[in-house]
Amino acid sequence: MLIQFRVENHRSLRDEQTLSLVAAKLGSDKNHLLRPEGLNEALLPAVALYGANASGKTNVLLALAFMRDAVISSHRLWEPESGVPQESFALSDQQHAPSFYEADILAGGVRYQYGFSLDAEQIEEEWLYAWPHTRRQMWFRRDRDRFDFGRGLHGENDTIRGLTRPNSLFLSAAAQNNHPSLLPIYSWFQRLQFELRQWKTRSFRGNPFSRYVYRMLDGAMARQLALFADYDETLQDDRQAIVRLLQSADTGIVDLHVEREVGEERGGGSSGRTNVLFRHKTDGPVGASNTIDPGASEWGGSLSRRDRSQSPSDAGVRACTPIL
Repeated sequence: MLIQFRVENHRSLRDEQTLSLVAAKLGSDKNHLLRPEGLNEALLPAVALYGANASGKTNVLLALAFMRDAVISSHRLWEPESGVPQESFALSDQQHAPSFYEADILAGGVRYQYGFSLDAEQIEEEWLYAWPHTRRQMWFRRDRDRFDFGRGLHGENDTIRGLTRPNSLFLSAAAQNNHPSLLPIYSWFQRLQFELRQWKTRSFRGNPFSRYVYRMLDGAMARQLALFADYDETLQDDRQAIVRLLQSADTGIVDLHVEREVGEERGGGSSGRTNVLFRHKTDGPVGASNTIDPGASEWGGSLSRRDRSQSPSDAGVRACTPIL
């Protein structure tokens, strides 16, 4: 369970920003609040980020996603001597300053505060504090290649310290080597899920684990598109609910259709193509229809489109290209 997240110098977030789920002591209706065991504070079950377009709302979530990926992948997938895929604020001298990430979480009934700072070359700092008996303990602190371990952190700390590269997190290395005390924290980040569309960030382009990320996102896209596949009758209720939502939002969309084309075999698999068609209401003549291919990233990392002639039976309905 996330208690609080802090970030500084990530993408458009130049100054420190805090996303907190700690409930304010306001109002009288407190029945909806969460009161987890091991925590003296009540938490909100959900939060919403409000703000103008391009004000950085998505970047707060992207920063948390970056922190998650660093914990999971830095030891296993960031190549030695390749530096760190930092995404700093690029419009000031902050571009070369370290980026800061810190999360307060509740895992297994214990509160933890874990964070790190990094630049484009290495991990600058890393720290972990725990409240195993509601009292704060320092489990480890790292300043580049210098480590201090607290008495509460039991395990092969010195051995894993020797395996930790300058550009990987100690927590990531510890989890890959089955450190029993740190696995609950690693597992919390591993279970963290995101539904983000703006995933083509600098940390992925040209990065050693970009192919891994592309495969992961390609699978997520396939699962989303399966919701609109006509052949799966078990999902039709969900499909119709989404269509009704689009109709009630006055988008002009009256229906959508997903069709799968199987192409030639490549490298032991099919180079199939997924076409997404939207139907729009129109008062004018029938126009041209377009399709967009969201699965092309498997080969080229970009989207492609092609024109298709429209059936005469679709008079009064215009199909258009969706923006995914």
